[in-house]
Amino acid sequence: MKKRWLILIAVVVLICGLAAATWADQPIKLVVNGKEIKPDVPAQIIGDRTMVPVRWIAEALGAEVEWDAENRTVIIRTKGSTPESPESDQAAVFKVVEDFGQRLKNVSLLAPDDVVTKSIKENYAEYVSPELLAQWQKDPANAPGRLTSSPWPERIDIAQIVKLSDTKYQAKGDIIEVTSMEMVEGGYAAKRPIVLEVEKKDNQWLITSVSLDIYGQASPTTYQNKQYGFSFQLPESWTGYTVISDQWKGYAIDGSREEPVETGALINLRHPQWTMEDPRQDIPIMVFTLSQWNALQQEKFSVGAAPVGPKELGRNSQYVFALPARYNFAFPTGYEEVEEILANDSLKTWEGPLAPEQAEKAIKETAAKMIKALSSKDADTIADLVHPTQGVRFTPYTNVSLENDLVFSQKEMRSFFQDQKVYLWGYYDGSGEPINLTPSQYYEKFVYAEDYINSKQVGYNQVLSSGNALENQFEVYSNPIVVEYYFPGFNPEYDGMDWRSLRLVFESYKNEWKLVGIINNQWTI
Repeated sequence: MKKRWLILIAVVVLICGLAAATWADQPIKLVVNGKEIKPDVPAQIIGDRTMVPVRWIAEALGAEVEWDAENRTVIIRTKGSTPESPESDQAAVFKVVEDFGQRLKNVSLLAPDDVVTKSIKENYAEYVSPELLAQWQKDPANAPGRLTSSPWPERIDIAQIVKLSDTKYQAKGDIIEVTSMEMVEGGYAAKRPIVLEVEKKDNQWLITSVSLDIYGQASPTTYQNKQYGFSFQLPESWTGYTVISDQWKGYAIDGSREEPVETGALINLRHPQWTMEDPRQDIPIMVFTLSQWNALQQEKFSVGAAPVGPKELGRNSQYVFALPARYNFAFPTGYEEVEEILANDSLKTWEGPLAPEQAEKAIKETAAKMIKALSSKDADTIADLVHPTQGVRFTPYTNVSLENDLVFSQKEMRSFFQDQKVYLWGYYDGSGEPINLTPSQYYEKFVYAEDYINSKQVGYNQVLSSGNALENQFEVYSNPIVVEYYFPGFNPEYDGMDWRSLRLVFESYKNEWKLVGIINNQWTI
């Protein structure tokens, strides 16, 4: 419509010009749609051009005229059109964030650097500022995108858009990750909070800043396990459920039960009304590696005394999740409800961290180098293996705290053992007294407190030790490899309650595994 009005104006001006050329000595008349208009500033002939007041002609044609003094621009709008408004700006910002969210799945952050760099440009250049694009291309590890094959980031659900200025908005929401299951049945496998700043640059809305938070639980009744890559949907009646971590044991098929030949995680979901006096039916989920599951099917070992083996509930590319045979043989309270829950295919899977065999293959050499450096206090080697942008977080007791744990950069780690400053590292379990120590003192008490280079067991993405603190390293860190150096105990008189372990947490950075966390774990009151 606007284009048509401008054409009409041009025609009128042209006609006026021709008339002026023919009757230059006569007053110039302006006629629009058969009606003469008489502007307060008459048309004039200057050289071979006829100059007419555009406002009068435009308004006579039903348009509106504005003068942008700052940019020295005449703005003509047809009837019905409106200038940019906060509402239209907000809609434009919403559209940019929404469209950007659709592109996240296309950028695999685990691809080779040159592939990631190209993919970031192809998918994000239309939506982000050149400065932010260059930053992500230089350091893809800090860019949003696809971390695993499944689940993948499907979209950004926008919760709030806040105006910061006339040319700047902030958008808050969640990256919604799904698997093929959620694509069919709805819902999501995981979500990650995201905050974006969107600015108007050269008359175009572009994302200039992106901040990502840690993944959140799907809901109060959805159990998520990022160590193995599965979730389990529970009904509302299970709100407040607890998780009891245990271990299944597999024994030689000849009947010898002296020592298990295979072990794995057994995760029990427990109803909130469970009591010692009235125990209810748990939902036990056994976790097998693919090689363990295949060996079990080939009857190379057995689990339990039942002649029937575990029942598969689901699997991903690394693990099989199964229900123990005859888990409800005593028909405790609530077993009917559990049967109903299991009948609804409540277990969903995605690709979690590497399985133990794969993790060992990927990290063994790096971990060996790190534990050797820790044992000898080789600060330079330690620093070289620390994550260049994240640094390394020190956790004194199992549960990783993003608020309270201290983080040291690569540079700070080079002078770690010379640093005489006393830091607050957290609080002693039991007494609650503050842990006020120098880095060297903390090292002796909470890092290399035992001769871990000669530990009895080493686990790769396996939880060998278990205390009374919440296990959350696989929740906090992004697809990590956790290497645990474990002593099951030292003094037989303590019946294993003097166990101790050191966990080293690695994350991938530019196709290398870098240290991001050091976790002390020990028996506590």
